Amino acid sequence: MPDLPSPSSLLSLSSISFLSPTNHPLYIRSFPPTPQADLTHWHISFAALDYVEDAIANGSGGGAGKEGYLGLLVVVEDLAVYGYKPSSNITILVTLRLQSQSVRDHDMLVIFHALHQAYLLAISNPFTPSSASSHHLANTPTSTGQPARDPKAFEGSKRLERRVRDIVAGLGVKV
Repeated sequence: MPDLPSPSSLLSLSSISFLSPTNHPLYIRSFPPTPQADLTHWHISFAALDYVEDAIANGSGGGAGKEGYLGLLVVVEDLAVYGYKPSSNITILVTLRLQSQSVRDHDMLVIFHALHQAYLLAISNPFTPSSASSHHLANTPTSTGQPARDPKAFEGSKRLERRVRDIVAGLGVKV
């Protein structure tokens, strides 16, 4: 795992989202995880997709030339959404709670590289069933905020969950 920024140098992590190339959710997790927070971040992730497409089309954001880093996409209430679209064509979104300090693009890029590596390791297991490429989220929230289990759920999500937990813990966030 790459050297992550020190916990004191970052804003407060609110959520992490992985979306397939066709914008299907693969993994969305809020911190701390609550049913209401999961549902809120589910909606914020999908709202941010418009900004992802704009950033790619305009070549704006942190610069698509920075290995897919799109930079700050949108601010929703007290949350800042950052985006990353690597060569694997998935979309990774990180939502941070706004505070008085700023986040360096380099720190975000390190976090996105670690998250992308976690995704690649989760899907590259040769024993993962072929349904892992079906790009369904294992914990899709319902209107009540409770996860609805999908029988065709993304098979790599357990491995991805474990790796994301390690990354988040490295940032000093309690899971």
